[in-house]
Amino acid sequence: LMASALCAIAVPATVSISIEGKNAWIMCTAPVSSTLTLLSKLLFSILFCLPPLLLTALLLAVHLQLSLWLALVCFFLPLSLCTFSSVVGLMLDVRFARFDWDNEQQIIKSSAQSGLVALTVFLMLALLFFALFFAPQGSSLWLSYGLAAIIFLSSGVIMKLLFKTAIYQIK
Repeated sequence: LMASALCAIAVPATVSISIEGKNAWIMCTAPVSSTLTLLSKLLFSILFCLPPLLLTALLLAVHLQLSLWLALVCFFLPLSLCTFSSVVGLMLDVRFARFDWDNEQQIIKSSAQSGLVALTVFLMLALLFFALFFAPQGSSLWLSYGLAAIIFLSSGVIMKLLFKTAIYQIK
């Protein structure tokens, strides 16, 4: 779960819309749908998290001499949390998009969406910890797979709702 935390709080999707700043008007004229734009931002965020996830899962599997099923959990559970935090980050960035910043550091470090995503990730980690810690003996492996599936499905539901939202509406 610690590996999940380190990868999931650093997703670039939390400010991927706001980072375009005063040039966001260009996206209003682009012949690209909101769905395609959101999917590309989500895919970039997941691909950004993928190398550390793969490396962490591989190192944990080798160092702890895990079976294949446990090694896959070390990859899929953090990947599901990174996907969830990316989707929540996109949702919050669509909701709280801010284009009037002076430099990139200002929007990355002091935006509401960055803090809310970090809080969401820590709450999810706490729930995962308690679910896995209090799981009956021998069922934590399948519970981990179930939790990863639930997190992936909830990410998909949020993303499907997000596809109905128009982005880049300059006020």
